[in-house]
Amino acid sequence: MILLRRFILIISILLISSTFLQAQEGKGQIQGTVKDSTTGDALYGANVWLQSTSLGAASDMEGKYRINNVPAGSYTMVIRYLGYRQKEMQVTVTGGRTLELNIELPSEVIEGKPVVVTAQAVGQREAINQQLTSNTIINVVSAEKIHELPDDNAATALSRLP
Repeated sequence: MILLRRFILIISILLISSTFLQAQEGKGQIQGTVKDSTTGDALYGANVWLQSTSLGAASDMEGKYRINNVPAGSYTMVIRYLGYRQKEMQVTVTGGRTLELNIELPSEVIEGKPVVVTAQAVGQREAINQQLTSNTIINVVSAEKIHELPDDNAATALSRLP
């Protein structure tokens, strides 16, 4: 009786562990580092993901990343970091294995659109000159400045003035 219980227990443990191992064999992982191609410096916070999936990771302070539980198959891996050229590469993941991919990204100039700065110096300058040359004027506000206020009428706009 005791021998039969031990035999059943051993068989049960073997079945459970073999099921667990088979489940693990269908998945693999991808790991490596992301670095600057010129300096070799680690890129902290680089985004690494498998396109058309929800699997991905961000690199740590040392540029290291790891994507766990990747089903076996072929994927397009995308690596992106601000100020660097995006990189895409084909990868094949084998179940139960770790794919080691160290990536170097070349820097890229980010060109922004021109910024136009405008001012209302003309109207404000006239108002300030009137205020400085007059003995009776305490505060002058240009018509342009009053139009900028979010008020519906002049009385409400004037109530904002000191």
